[in-house]
Amino acid sequence: MTVAERLDTRLAALAEISAGGPGVTRPSFGALERDAHAQVAAWAAQDGARAETDPAGNTVLIYGEGEPYLLVGSHLDSVPEGGRYDGTVGVLAGMEAAASVASELELGMRVVIFSAEEGARFGRPCLGSELATGAAPDGLLDGLRDGEGRSAADVAHESGLRPEACPPWLRAPEVAAYLEVHIEQGRVLERERVRLGVVDVIAGAARLEVELGGRPEHSGTTPMDDRLDALTAAAEVVLEVERIGREARHGVATVGRLDVHPNSVTTVPGGVRLVVDVRDVDAGRQDEAAAAVRAAITRIAGARGTPVEIRELASRAPVMLSAWPRLALAQACGEERLPFRVLPSGAGHDAAVVAHTAPSALLFVPTPNGRSHTPDEACRTEDVAVACAVVARALRRLDRDARGVADPDLTTTTPEG
Repeated sequence: MTVAERLDTRLAALAEISAGGPGVTRPSFGALERDAHAQVAAWAAQDGARAETDPAGNTVLIYGEGEPYLLVGSHLDSVPEGGRYDGTVGVLAGMEAAASVASELELGMRVVIFSAEEGARFGRPCLGSELATGAAPDGLLDGLRDGEGRSAADVAHESGLRPEACPPWLRAPEVAAYLEVHIEQGRVLERERVRLGVVDVIAGAARLEVELGGRPEHSGTTPMDDRLDALTAAAEVVLEVERIGREARHGVATVGRLDVHPNSVTTVPGGVRLVVDVRDVDAGRQDEAAAAVRAAITRIAGARGTPVEIRELASRAPVMLSAWPRLALAQACGEERLPFRVLPSGAGHDAAVVAHTAPSALLFVPTPNGRSHTPDEACRTEDVAVACAVVARALRRLDRDARGVADPDLTTTTPEG
């Protein structure tokens, strides 16, 4: 079986571990996420690797014992009705690369499957990697709630996890370097007809939870000029967020979630909860856009007499990834004679969190039509197989570089990026 064929088989099997409905739905910290971790651990055992799980639900597959060690990986949770490639490609590619090189390395070799990377359920992404690196503030999971009002801590406990007891284990010098493979979730690579992308910077994100109050009344008997309609206020907010996002040079601003109460055809909306997502590759511009969103919401609520509360769910600055592992990926592309593109990532990834405690790099494979977070998400496993070969080469180079060993067989030429 070729690497691409094995990837196809495993991607299909993991796609079956999903809630009902179109696409893939594996909520963060949920039972389906744990089932997916268990399935991957079983495949790793066939390669002779052993699995360990930390209290936050991060699964570590140990292909080569010892410290310091090289680490590759991604995540297996998904957004509701998402695609089968987001995160999953990085886990499976990491396993392929680790299995192929572990016996050659002097450093240890491990694959990590992070828990709760997606921010769709609790409004804050990368919870597993935050806990593993020690970046999560005390009590963070108690204050994050899903659409049913359950805290992230309670959901994790229901799955047998104890995230509050997770030690900060992911950091240098124990982790020599971290590599992640991911679908691009955009159209740059496809448009420029290159096989791979080496990411230099990962955009930051500010998430604001907004509660707009209203007065629920009968929609047939309440005059239009005597209403306090939370949803019409929210509609103004959504359009203003869109305007701010359109005016940003390299940023975006989105309202992707709206919860209306009581959500009845015959009742004036009495309350709306929405979440604003502001992103940019420049920290100053991100802060300016988030401040503009706050000011606009306050102005709209004031003009309408609508009570409003704004709460920050998350705020992460953009992250420049480490030069050393990025160079290793670029050199590996050159050795494989593959043209590549250096590009930023507008989406957040665990690599951005890990970069604060260990050298980190991110490799993109093309996403046909650029569609992601949808059942229509696509990826060619032939491209992922190419990425596996590049990551394997990069791991060999990182192993030698970390030990200060020169190898004349490893060239330093790269194609034009």
